[in-house]
Amino acid sequence: MTEYSLDDQDNEPTEPLPSTGAGLAMCLDRVCLQHLLTKCTPNQQRYLIGKLHFHLTDREIATRFAVSPSAVAQWKRGLIAKARQLGYNKDEFEVRK
Repeated sequence: MTEYSLDDQDNEPTEPLPSTGAGLAMCLDRVCLQHLLTKCTPNQQRYLIGKLHFHLTDREIATRFAVSPSAVAQWKRGLIAKARQLGYNKDEFEVRK
């Protein structure tokens, strides 16, 4: 499995991240992902799906949805805050795919 961090800027994930042993990296399976998606706004859903399914950078997401990079950064901040609120992580938001 490869882990991707949504805290990365526009870097393509190239290496697995070290396992933290806690948080979203350990619990994000299909059920957790579906639960998180139901709690997100449509733009946060676009961001998460763009990252997980299409492996897009933040810049590519902005281009795909014809929005500014700052709008995408706001989507990401909201998604990270939502995940933290739901208890999916401890210190950082990571997703395992």
